[in-house]
Amino acid sequence: MLSFAVSQTAKLGRIIGILVLIVNIVSYFFYTTNRNFWRENWREAVTFVENRARKDEIALFEFGEPLAPFKWYSRGTLSAEGALTKSFAEEDETKDRVANLVLDKKGIWYFEYLRDLSDPGKIVEKAVRELGFDEKEVYNFEGVGLIRHFSK
Repeated sequence: MLSFAVSQTAKLGRIIGILVLIVNIVSYFFYTTNRNFWRENWREAVTFVENRARKDEIALFEFGEPLAPFKWYSRGTLSAEGALTKSFAEEDETKDRVANLVLDKKGIWYFEYLRDLSDPGKIVEKAVRELGFDEKEVYNFEGVGLIRHFSK
């Protein structure tokens, strides 16, 4: 019905087109200036971690490999690995993998993103602590969740 009215009147079509454009511009402005509308702030999280990480540290994820958003925003200055060998954590395999990944590391940047899906028993975090790493800081990024910094 609206499209019929627009097609019948050129002036009404221009007015509706301008209104749609104005709503679009105003909505875009509110989205880009209000962080509450942003879904996951991976860019800021990755930049933050890479700027603070030392060469003898690693980013550790609750999956079989680093997450795609981390890879996308990473400059490649920090080694990043997934702690799991399967889609969910199994105690012995996970502990062995974590031990091998952090063998020569002095620090770990541990991303908890979606941990409850892949590791509800917190096996990765327990393995990190059992290997002698102490939690130094915890950072929270919108949509990314907690990033824990462990060091020896």
